[in-house]
Amino acid sequence: MEAERQAIEAKKDRLHQNNLKRKANGSQQKYEARYESRRIARMKELKEALPKNSMSVAEYYAMRKETRTALDMTEGRMIYEHG
Repeated sequence: MEAERQAIEAKKDRLHQNNLKRKANGSQQKYEARYESRRIARMKELKEALPKNSMSVAEYYAMRKETRTALDMTEGRMIYEHG
């Protein structure tokens, strides 16, 4: 058990160090710049694939506020009564 945990921690540390090196020498920024257009295109594609009848964020929060007001609930975390 202890050997497995140490192996996992060593791998995490190695990956973290590699990540810090990439950021320090600028290769991470180059990678992000190279693939940013693809990432943006993918996000557009995913947004277009959403159902057209879904609510916008503003509509959702307006509906949520009206529902909570009608139920006399405060904004924030919902508390469920058990009993």
